[in-house]
Amino acid sequence: EGPERWKTGVCADAAGCASVEWAGDRSVTGGTIAVWRVDSAWIQRVGLVDHRIEHVTLHELIHALVPMDHRDDPLSVVNIINAPDWIELDPLEEALIRLHRNPLIRPGMTMTAVRELVVLEEEMLDASAGRDESLMPLEMLREAFRRLQNAGSASWRMQGGWRGARCDFDFGRADYTIAEFSEFGPSLTRFFGGSDRIFTFDRENWSREAGEWLKNSPEIWDRTDWRQGFGELHVLLVSALYFASSEDIRVSTVISGETSLRFLLERSILGSTWYRSAELRGRVTLDNDTLKIKSYEMDWLFDVTRSNSCDRYVIRTTNGEYNVRIEVPDEVYFGTTDDVRDAIDRINGPR
Repeated sequence: EGPERWKTGVCADAAGCASVEWAGDRSVTGGTIAVWRVDSAWIQRVGLVDHRIEHVTLHELIHALVPMDHRDDPLSVVNIINAPDWIELDPLEEALIRLHRNPLIRPGMTMTAVRELVVLEEEMLDASAGRDESLMPLEMLREAFRRLQNAGSASWRMQGGWRGARCDFDFGRADYTIAEFSEFGPSLTRFFGGSDRIFTFDRENWSREAGEWLKNSPEIWDRTDWRQGFGELHVLLVSALYFASSEDIRVSTVISGETSLRFLLERSILGSTWYRSAELRGRVTLDNDTLKIKSYEMDWLFDVTRSNSCDRYVIRTTNGEYNVRIEVPDEVYFGTTDDVRDAIDRINGPR
């Protein structure tokens, strides 16, 4: 448990904090980090307590060792905006740690002086000789996640619903748009399919019922067979990046400029009380040049706690596009909060 003195100021809302001690010549003489457990019900339910502690420890060590401030790269362990709790360093962070350990780098040196000692890979005469430019499957998923996060918005054509012997409820075909990504998913979602017209925002939802837009209708999830979490791409990607190894991911097709990756997960970042466990079969199809996710599939098989519960949910998508607008009608736009309107404006531009 971290000392109470750490949980104030800039550390007040954090799960850990770092303090670096400097000498007069700007050399680092020491440092201290503190990490305290933050056990939300979700973290405990999905078994990520140790993962969270490992992430926070690595995050604070980077601050103390390099030292480095927060970054906006979605794959960085010191990103606090739109990156999950990574427990591995990205290449830049690894390089900076190696740089600071180099005996040629002395206290008080400016970055200009340091740059004169550094030879970048692309500056080497034989930089491309014998180098394998291909990515391993897990690296492809990581880079695809980064590019999705940096795009800020995306859309697909979606179909699916409950399947299996117990249930057969299909929501048909839908236009699905997501935007304003946090670490585990979108803050803005638009789902238009069949008779469903649904928006889910950070802490509210809107649905079109009886010719009008209703905010936080208690009947919304009784009227639709769409379940956002079971079809959410971020759930698929982050679960794979947390719990899968490269050996778990199979390249199933490489045709016409696309690569399709398949994997089976016995854990996910979702947790619920109505099932004991869930198996998730996933498929992600990437454009070879851009690593844009052209389509994805999610096939859930649940070990349910009640014999009459539905035990399978399937989602399939096509026609993936990035950097798209999220179309929001005036009644919803002006009826929501200032924060949500600001988020919509960041995607679409001011109204």
